[in-house]
Amino acid sequence: MIFGLPRYLAPRAFRAPDGALQALKDWHLWALRNFDPATVDADGDNAVWGFKFFRERKEIFDTINGFDLDAIATHHLTFI
Repeated sequence: MIFGLPRYLAPRAFRAPDGALQALKDWHLWALRNFDPATVDADGDNAVWGFKFFRERKEIFDTINGFDLDAIATHHLTFI
């Protein structure tokens, strides 16, 4: 019901998703800095990215022109 409403009319409704998006962006940046391919297990998972699903999604999104960190975080939040 908040679609189309300006943020100043419903600021509390935007805080939770904004915080979750920021947390995902922070995680992506941290994961990019800390990922070591040698730590990937037999299933393709590791402690930094978790399931290989998210690492592979990030790699695919990186190939799409105009898909920045905001767009990637939004897609991951929608999936989660």
